[in-house]
Amino acid sequence: MEYPFAVIVQWLSDYLLPLVRILAMLMVMAGIGARNVPS
Repeated sequence: MEYPFAVIVQWLSDYLLPLVRILAMLMVMAGIGARNVPS
């Protein structure tokens, strides 16, 4: 199946960017938490 480039970009911006932002925030929070808690 062939999709126009604009459709792919629109889909990525609609679905993947929020997920990437949430995952990045979770990774940053996990990193900060791991640094602040003494092992």
